[in-house]
Amino acid sequence: MSANNWAVCPQCMKNAEETQAENKVAVEASYGVIPSEEYAARREEAHEPIALDCTMREDYEIAMNLLGEFNISYSASCSNCGFRFVHRTNRQVDLE
Repeated sequence: MSANNWAVCPQCMKNAEETQAENKVAVEASYGVIPSEEYAARREEAHEPIALDCTMREDYEIAMNLLGEFNISYSASCSNCGFRFVHRTNRQVDLE
């Protein structure tokens, strides 16, 4: 069995969460310094839910061959931030 999938990248999510946290701090620091309407708009924007596109391609395969070798192969790569992850497992199944 093999497949591919597009998903939200965990590295992009982490980066977005860090940026959002920095924006929240910056907005709170501007309280009383900028007009109240501008502060309210910036605060609302800083607290909006994070919405990311599915930029991480996942490819995976799970199979067993005629010799009883069980294989799992998984790879992920993000077209946005360059994140990459690869995992491979091979195991010989006990045959009677």
